[in-house]
Amino acid sequence: MQHKAAWFEAVFEAAGLGIILLGPDCIVRAANGAAEALTGWRRDELTGYFACSELLVAPGGPGTDLFAGALGGHIAGGYDNPLGTEENPYAGPHGCAGLCPYSARPAAPAETEMMPALLRHKSGRAIPVMASVAPLRDGGLADGFALLVWDVTQRVQLEAENALRRRQTEGLQAISREIGALRDLKRGLGAVLERSRALFGMDLIAWGMLDESAGRLTWSAAHGAGSQQFAGYEMEIGGTVMGRVLLANRPFMTQNLAGQAGAPFAAPPMQTGLAVPLRVRENALAVLLVASAAQISLTDEDVMLLTHLGSCLATAVENAELLAQMQHLAMLEERQRLAREMHDSLAQTLTYLGVRNQIITRLAERGDAEGILRETASLKQVIGEAHADMRRSIFQLKESSQPRALLADRWRRILSDFEERTGIQADLAIGDGVPPMLPEQVQLQLTRIMQESLANIRNHSGAVSAVVRLFVEGPDLHLTITDDGCGFDTAQVHGPDQHHFGLSIMRERGTAVGADVTIRSMRGHGTTISLRIPLTREGV
Repeated sequence: MQHKAAWFEAVFEAAGLGIILLGPDCIVRAANGAAEALTGWRRDELTGYFACSELLVAPGGPGTDLFAGALGGHIAGGYDNPLGTEENPYAGPHGCAGLCPYSARPAAPAETEMMPALLRHKSGRAIPVMASVAPLRDGGLADGFALLVWDVTQRVQLEAENALRRRQTEGLQAISREIGALRDLKRGLGAVLERSRALFGMDLIAWGMLDESAGRLTWSAAHGAGSQQFAGYEMEIGGTVMGRVLLANRPFMTQNLAGQAGAPFAAPPMQTGLAVPLRVRENALAVLLVASAAQISLTDEDVMLLTHLGSCLATAVENAELLAQMQHLAMLEERQRLAREMHDSLAQTLTYLGVRNQIITRLAERGDAEGILRETASLKQVIGEAHADMRRSIFQLKESSQPRALLADRWRRILSDFEERTGIQADLAIGDGVPPMLPEQVQLQLTRIMQESLANIRNHSGAVSAVVRLFVEGPDLHLTITDDGCGFDTAQVHGPDQHHFGLSIMRERGTAVGADVTIRSMRGHGTTISLRIPLTREGV
């Protein structure tokens, strides 16, 4: 028996989990070393405490299930008798009757499963533990209990951190989608930064872009405490913390951000700071900064998440700049298109009027009144045609903004109008395999090339007929416009004094959609404009 007691004592002391021995009244009788370390109390200090009311508390309030299972009883409400009775001997003067109930006819006591609880530390803080109560019995009723407690602080912290990371990851995914959908970065960046600041639980977030040529960092946007100091703020980066971040090209963390050189964080002073450098374009750098007025711990996961956010913002900034460049190019292209339209109508008309004006001047010098009347009548007709051309150009400009029609239908209307205006027979032949609708830009440029070819036929060729053919041959789509007019010497097209501006415009239009344009002509044998463009699965 003595050997058994010694063995029990050795196991009791060597156990890695806290063991607190309780009497039948739930009062602490003894505790092992692990329990001392866990609670912060010495054994003699623990002795006499009521385990179920002064030492152990369920996370959501007083928990009765822990002791009820060990006692074999059930909870039927509180007990009014604070001194206990024969039927409820465990409802003692400590007032924990509601925490350690005992039924009138108890069943055999049994060990409870591990349950979450809070253990009061000597310092007053609550330690998350898993606890179990095992009855110590001699016969049917329990002579006491063994309270087993296991510190799960690290597990609880890990679960809380995992939950936080999950919320942050989900939040970043939502923010990434929001960034991807931004159409006006200047207006949307502020809202994105504010959501990001709240997601990271920081007091301040700011985004800055570096002008490497000037060595200056401009804070483009900021949100949170002290953000007014950042609105358009420019700072020299030489010898500053931001300069070191950009130069080293790696994240920087500090617990004294306000004390760093060149940090404009005076009101309120920022303590914890994390700055992440980013590359927006090949030769452009940016920095994303989050800061807190309190000193908080930041981890590698924080750096990773902030870097991901910064990468999304960098991509959005780059896309916004590319969009601005595309809009600028579109504006230049529109100017070029207007120049082509003016060449096809107004410029040619003005050139013709200038020539006829010289003829009228010579006729006037000779006193040829009939010749002058004849020329003025011709001028009147040309001016009328120019007016009609201008109206057609305006119609074509408006037509390009309308919903697309089937290519064949649109071209038939154009050729029918051409025949009616010029008297030149114009036929359309579309071969098998030609898609009924082409990509918008391809269809637009092919239509313009055809219209410019028809304008040249009308103004220069003296043709009786013209044929427009669109067909598929091998992997390519072909367009040819052929007339039976006077033709011209193609060698003069590339000369310094050539006036074939319309032909160069056709080549520009073809290049815009990846097409090859060739011109075949011979004096007295008409002209053929040919265009070849590769087909894809989608059409062109």
